[in-house]
Amino acid sequence: MSFIDEWLEEKQPNTAHRTLLIYEEKRGTRTRALKPICEAVKDHLIGLDVLSNLGFPKAAVYLKNRLPTVKKVRSGDLGEIFATEFIAQKTKFRILLKRLRHKDDRNTSMRGDDVIGILTTAQRTLVLKAE
Repeated sequence: MSFIDEWLEEKQPNTAHRTLLIYEEKRGTRTRALKPICEAVKDHLIGLDVLSNLGFPKAAVYLKNRLPTVKKVRSGDLGEIFATEFIAQKTKFRILLKRLRHKDDRNTSMRGDDVIGILTTAQRTLVLKAE
């Protein structure tokens, strides 16, 4: 489901400090990136393992009932999915929980931190909180 490197390229910001990452879409990659992005959305909202066990008709209905109908919530959910996937694909942190699977209601924004990552080394455990 990796799509960040294939879809986006990092641009160097005009600053002396390397605290800001800027990514731009690579030309001609949107079509190729769309399928893995759709897979990521399904995985974050429900779980690919759950969908595969339901069969296509039931999975389609289940997924449709989980997708937000409010534009602001759809945008926020997609941002959370991209942030989670970016951390999982571009850092050493592991994402242990896909939080969107546990939403109270499809048209309610998640409360709290969007992403929590864990990185365990021999010396310590680091926790990444992203909003």
